[in-house]
Amino acid sequence: METSILRCLERDPAERFASAAEVVRSIRGENIPRRFDTSVPSRRALLQAGVSLAFMSLPGDILRVYKGKATVREGSSVLLTDVENLTHDPELDAVTEVLRSQLGQSAHFNLMERARVSEILQQMVRDPGKKLDAPSAREVALREGAPLVVFGTLSRLAQDYTVNLKIERVSNRPDFPAASWRQTWNAANKSDLFSAIHEGSSWIRTKAGEAADEVANADLKPEESTTPSWEALRLFTEAEKLKAKDKADEAIVVLKEAVEKDRTSHWRGCD
Repeated sequence: METSILRCLERDPAERFASAAEVVRSIRGENIPRRFDTSVPSRRALLQAGVSLAFMSLPGDILRVYKGKATVREGSSVLLTDVENLTHDPELDAVTEVLRSQLGQSAHFNLMERARVSEILQQMVRDPGKKLDAPSAREVALREGAPLVVFGTLSRLAQDYTVNLKIERVSNRPDFPAASWRQTWNAANKSDLFSAIHEGSSWIRTKAGEAADEVANADLKPEESTTPSWEALRLFTEAEKLKAKDKADEAIVVLKEAVEKDRTSHWRGCD
């Protein structure tokens, strides 16, 4: 595998593979003789295009080996961006807070605080109140020394919900990640979303290198670590955002309303 990759990177085009098919055959163990015929500019372009195409078409298991792992050292920081709510249900803006609460149980890595993210965005002369696009998120993580960024979307088709999560390893260029991993979970209703988020959190923690027994030992379900009320969660989320903007008084008012909604949901559950 390493020999094949090094040959793709030869400075002399004549030393590289002649086609995408040769790259795949080499990785599979076949001996591909080297050529020393010509290296005119047009051939060089074709060779480079062939190498690029080969890596795009490699089997998934080979590509994953080449891209490496999402594992990070213990104590590393991880940036969780806001999960994009595509359902148009304002209560589900709280999905990010639920996932954040779940990932916060990890003893292997630390989530970047929202206030710290805002501080770095200000240093970048970016508005902390605006939606964080992928390149900006990668740059924030790069400046903080956080090796991983987590992105997510929540969508709905008919009655079913889909949670899509992506982990990216940060490179030294914010425009592109060094590697990425995706996973999707489905839920039949809003209540089942808690289970989907719980499974997504476990996937992220495991991918980041947290041992299975460590995940199991600190793995409260969302309903246990937060609240089963989506309305209360929405208000909690709003309060957190106000606090991040140094609007403490407004945050306290919203937080009190969230606590009341949470109490109401528990009383209903006891009926």
